[in-house]
Amino acid sequence: MNLDIQWPLVLFSLIAGAGGALACFVGISELIGKARQARFIGIIVAIILTAVGGAFSLLHLQVPQNVMAAITNLGSFSGISLELMMVGLTIVIGIIYAILIKRDVAAVALKVFAVLSILSGLVLTFICGHGYVIESRAFWDTELLPLAYMGSSLPIGAFLFLAIAKGMKASTEDLRGFRIYTIAAVVISVAFLAAYLIFVGADVAGRNILVSWIGVLVCGIVAVIVFLIVYLLNTNTKSFMPIVCIALAFAIIGAGSVRVMMWVASDPYFNAWYIEANDINILTDDY
Repeated sequence: MNLDIQWPLVLFSLIAGAGGALACFVGISELIGKARQARFIGIIVAIILTAVGGAFSLLHLQVPQNVMAAITNLGSFSGISLELMMVGLTIVIGIIYAILIKRDVAAVALKVFAVLSILSGLVLTFICGHGYVIESRAFWDTELLPLAYMGSSLPIGAFLFLAIAKGMKASTEDLRGFRIYTIAAVVISVAFLAAYLIFVGADVAGRNILVSWIGVLVCGIVAVIVFLIVYLLNTNTKSFMPIVCIALAFAIIGAGSVRVMMWVASDPYFNAWYIEANDINILTDDY
C-alpha cells in the first residue's frame, strides 16, 4: 500500500502560504514607507492567492458533506479548522486593508492593518504545515515541518512583492529599502529547509533525489541564495525584474519540493507499518 501524495494539500499550503507571505511584505511596505504604489495590487494578489489556496484545501475534502462538516465544526480547533479560520481571517483583514488603502485613510489605521496583515500572514504560513504534525508518522512528528513550510513561503512573498513593486514603477530607493527584509526571509527559509532536510536524513533523502537534493537543496536553498546575492547587486539595472522572477521561480520550486518530500520520505515507513499491522490482523483472524 502506498500513501499517495495529496496534491490538493500540497497546492493549498503552497499557494495559501504564498498569499500569507505576500500579505506580510505588503504590511512591511506600509510600516517602512516604501513602494506605496504596490500595496493595493499586492494585497489584492495576496487575497486571491489565499482564497485559491483555501479552495484547494476544501477540494481535498472531495464531497460537499465533508466541506460542510469542516465549516460547521470550526470550533473543534482541528488542523483543518485552524487552516480554514486563518485563511478566512487573512482574507478579511486583507479586504479591509485594501479598502483602507484605496480610501487613503489616516496613517494610524493603515499601520494597524499593516501589522494585522503581517501577523495573520505569518500565522497562516505556519498553520499551513502545523496540521500535519502527527506523532505516528515518520518525518511528520516534528515542529520543523511547519517551520519549513513557513520559512519556504517567505522568499516567495518577498520576491513576488518586489516583482509587483518593480512592475508598478517603484523607485530604486524603494526597492533597496526591502533588502534587509528579503535577506531575512531567505535566511529563515534556508535555515528551516536545511534543518528539515537534516532531520529527514541523507539515507531517506537519497531515495528521493528529485525532490530532496534537486528540489529542496539545489533550488530551494542554493539557487535562492545565489539569486538573492544577484538581486542585491542589481537593484538599479534593467535586469532587476528577470532576476527577481527567476529567484521567485526557484523559491516556488523549493517550497513545493519540501511539501512533496514530506509525503515521499514518510511513504516507505508507512508501508512497513501497514504490512506489519496487516500481518498482525491476519494472525489474529486465524486464531
